[in-house]
Amino acid sequence: SSCAWMNGVPELPAYSAAKAAIVGFTNSLARQVGPDRIRVNAIAPAMVITERQRRLWYQDESRIAAGRARQALPDAIEPADIARMGLFLAADDSAMVTKQCFIVSGGSR
Repeated sequence: SSCAWMNGVPELPAYSAAKAAIVGFTNSLARQVGPDRIRVNAIAPAMVITERQRRLWYQDESRIAAGRARQALPDAIEPADIARMGLFLAADDSAMVTKQCFIVSGGSR
């Protein structure tokens, strides 16, 4: 998923709708496959700046700074932060976690 649909990013209505739909799909699928002990969760990252993001959408450093200024934690969200959430959800530590949407945003919202 993505935090875009939660924040109402005006430039991204179709993207936001698709990302919100993932949460609905997650909820329905978790109910469907839960009896088989299959867990289904979504991860909703905020602004993760990769080289592709910089090239396509964030050439202006001020847009990145503005996004980070909305975070409670000052550090940039890295792809590894999202991967660690996925690893947690795949581990036994989250054995009873399903039908959830996990926000990885550094406290922005």
